[in-house]
Amino acid sequence: MRVMVDLFVKPVIMFSYTKEVNQEIIQPILNGLEEEGIPFLLEEKEIMNINAEAYVGAVASSLQVGICCDEEMIVIHHKNLKEDEPYMMLTRYQTRPKEQLKNFGANAARLVKGIPFKVIE
Repeated sequence: MRVMVDLFVKPVIMFSYTKEVNQEIIQPILNGLEEEGIPFLLEEKEIMNINAEAYVGAVASSLQVGICCDEEMIVIHHKNLKEDEPYMMLTRYQTRPKEQLKNFGANAARLVKGIPFKVIE
């Protein structure tokens, strides 16, 4: 049996969000990912279940991490966790300081890297 490997697939964290999400508010999260050197792929979607969508992203990602947000919450999920038990979540993220959001994004990247997390609160 031959296994085909696509060498052109870039490893990324899958980041899905609803159309109601203000991209200016999530920019600090993206900055946290970038500062840690982990690439991501943004995708606007219709989302019924934020945990399930983050899990789908984690399973689809070769880095095994997915992020999903709607207008109320943002979650980080890992492929090896149960679908309904995300690794980390942040509610009311729109009212949080930018530094907390940046650390949240950095923590998603650090989950990939396997290094200690930054403090969020």
